[in-house]
Formats: sequence, C-alpha cells, structure tokens
Amino acid sequence: MKRPSLKILVTLLALSVLILFGWTLRRGLHFYKEEGQKVQEKKNHEKGYMENIHLTSTKEGKVVWALDASRAQLVGKTIHLWNVKIEYMFKKDKPVIITAREGTLDKKKKLGKIWGDVTVRHQGETLKVEEILWNLNKNTLESPLPFKVTGRCMVEGTGFTAKPSLGWVKVKKLKKVVLQ
Repeated sequence: MKRPSLKILVTLLALSVLILFGWTLRRGLHFYKEEGQKVQEKKNHEKGYMENIHLTSTKEGKVVWALDASRAQLVGKTIHLWNVKIEYMFKKDKPVIITAREGTLDKKKKLGKIWGDVTVRHQGETLKVEEILWNLNKNTLESPLPFKVTGRCMVEGTGFTAKPSLGWVKVKKLKKVVLQ
C-alpha cells in the first residue's frame, strides 16, 4: 500500500479546516439570527407600553378627576395601569386621592378597577381596601371587600359604595366604629 504524500495530507488537512470553519460560521450565523429574532420579538412586545400616563375628565371647563400612572398598556379597549393615582377635585383644596398598585380602565364601558394596597385619602381620613371598582359614568367607587378607615375615627366594615362628588359613603356591613 502506498503512503499518501505530504501534499495530499496538507490538502486534506486544509480542506478539513475549511469545512470546520464553514460549519462554525454557519452555526454562528444561525445562532445570531435566532437571537436577533428573540430581541426583535421582545421589542415588539414592549411597544404596547406607555410611560407616565395622565388622563383627565372635565365638566363645564373644570377638572373633575385626574388619573396618573407610571406605566400603561392598551389591550383592546382596556387600558392596564401600574402605580395608579386618581385625584377627585370636587372641592377646592380638598381632593380625594386614591392610590393603588395596578388597575384597568375600560374606555368603552367607562368602568375601572384598581387593586393592590388601595388607599383613599380625604381630609385626614384614610380608607384601606384591596380592590375598588370605579364607574366613571356615575362617578362612584365601590368595593365588596373588607375595609378599614383611620384618622379622626376608626371604621371597619365590609363593602361600600361612595360618591366623592356628593361626599357620601354607603356601608354594606359595619363591623366597628370608634370615634377618637
């Protein structure tokens, strides 16, 4: 049997290196393409978000309420909100301020829902509840959940309906009232 010449061995080695280089290049380009698509998909997903949202409702030229959120995403006719703050301005210098971790607002039905450490503040009184439903047409706030009010008095109960524009609250089940 004849031994391959040095020239043939060098040619085979060079050919092997070229094939290995080509395979590595192809795999690298394939990986780069896949990662690029993932990054593009992530960017497209995040395009639906808006930062620092401010919405207002006016009546006869006066602001009735203002809504601020650190972030929002429009999903169909519903706006999903994060770090929500709603300020009712019915009485000058005495706003009702509502804050929550998250919320949604249905633009067509004009119904909102906020949840997660919901706090309602007005004239030294603070109401805490886990979720509030907000009807923009009626300008009412309501919750079927347990709540607690602290400030000049302490009130505990379950379920309420409030109309900030008229300054009334209707409690469904009163558990405890302490005047301080």
